[in-house]
Amino acid sequence: MKYTTITTIIAAAILTPLQAEEPAKANYNKAMTESDALDKDTTDKAVHANYAKSLTKSDALSKKEGDDAANANYVDSKTNSDALEKKDKALVTLFKTAEHAGTFDTFITAVKAAGLAEFLTASDTNVTIFAPNDEAFDRLPDGTLEELLKPENKDKLISVLKYHIIPDRAMAGDIISSEIMTLNGEIFTVMVTEKGEVMVNKANVIATDTEASNGLIHEIDMVLIPES
Repeated sequence: MKYTTITTIIAAAILTPLQAEEPAKANYNKAMTESDALDKDTTDKAVHANYAKSLTKSDALSKKEGDDAANANYVDSKTNSDALEKKDKALVTLFKTAEHAGTFDTFITAVKAAGLAEFLTASDTNVTIFAPNDEAFDRLPDGTLEELLKPENKDKLISVLKYHIIPDRAMAGDIISSEIMTLNGEIFTVMVTEKGEVMVNKANVIATDTEASNGLIHEIDMVLIPES
């Protein structure tokens, strides 16, 4: 009986720490689980925060790049617009352009006598002039110019001058061999040679594409006389 009691005491002594150890292990495991969960939650939050931060930076960078591109396009557009505006301001009217050229003095005299100066000055005019230079008028038969400049021959003079003018702007590089209707209602013939030289009827185009705010001037070496 005494032996049994001692055995029981020994067993109890062994079991008691073991029994106490089980809840401790359970609590430890629970604590570890909660700690791991907390660490995971903290890590997930940090990852999400970094991801969100990264997205924010990326969005900000994309926005900045977009803004920079927009600003660059705006600057380019404004520069081009300013250049065109400056060019338009620098150009003067057909009348002034011809007047300042120094080679169309007789043409300008005829334009004034015909009352066409206002037409060649108007901002809504958009024409191309094949303007005879002074030497071209000098080649006219004696007395022809003087007769044209007489007040009673004004209608004839207007017809002659308008025979040198066509609608719209015709750059030399765009001209092809063809028949073109002039502002006096008659047609002249344009011929472009293999060398790219341009002739109007029998006149040679010797200078091209003089720009004005309301049209173009091509210089020719002969006065064109309409048939009628």
